[in-house]
Amino acid sequence: MKKNMFLVAITGLVISTLCGCGISVKGADGTEYESYQECCAANDYDAAHLFLAKMKNNISQINESKDKRAYEEAKEYVFKKEALFLMSQGDDAAKKRIIYLLKEEGGNDDHVSMLIDLAIENGDAELVKTLMGQYKTEKKYYYDDIDKQNKELEKLIKFFAEKRDEEYVFNLLTEFENKIPQKPAIGKIKMSDTHYESSCESFSRAVTKYNNVCRIILISAIGSHNGVLAQKILSKFKSNIKSVELSSRYEGNDYYYVYNTTVDNEDITSAKATYQEAVRNGAFK
Repeated sequence: MKKNMFLVAITGLVISTLCGCGISVKGADGTEYESYQECCAANDYDAAHLFLAKMKNNISQINESKDKRAYEEAKEYVFKKEALFLMSQGDDAAKKRIIYLLKEEGGNDDHVSMLIDLAIENGDAELVKTLMGQYKTEKKYYYDDIDKQNKELEKLIKFFAEKRDEEYVFNLLTEFENKIPQKPAIGKIKMSDTHYESSCESFSRAVTKYNNVCRIILISAIGSHNGVLAQKILSKFKSNIKSVELSSRYEGNDYYYVYNTTVDNEDITSAKATYQEAVRNGAFK
């Protein structure tokens, strides 16, 4: 009998630990909450943060990994619920609280992106700009994955193009322009090492990425019937290069690589064709 009672007691303790039972907090109005979900459902986020603090303090050495995971899940849940609530308020105090929450957690780019999406949906350009400055790492729209880069950029540029905020659109472009390295020499080039080939590849990749951003701006300008922006961005496209290794050979005791590097205006030609087609279709009337 005693053995059974002992097992029941142990089982109850384990269940209590796994469920986060045994923690309760009181809200400012005296309401008692037994879960962080209840706090969030009542939009009592002071109580929710108090609940999180108790969960953190109750992390045990016996179940440390599991308790930490439960705490992190709870923290994520509370952040998202509070952020959604604050975004729905839309006043200055709520916006300041959002920035405070981001700073308090030490930077979380996924949270910043989520809030930017919400700010775009709300049409709040100033909040979008403020949130863009909260990224912990280099701005989100820098990606090796071109498709993902396009998705992020299209969202931002389309938004600011529709807002007719050309200055911010070109600020976004400048970030990419500053990434373009010095242009390699053009023509038939003879080099004793492969550094020239590497510099050509780096330049070409950077210009391709830059022109890709220009194209996104052009398409956004056409979609928002912004003829002024379309004309301005058309002049921003840059010539790229194409470099081909012709040969490699010894000349005496020295070994040389020979390249033929030419100017590539394909992106510029394509952009002009896109713009002219938009004009013919009455996009800016």
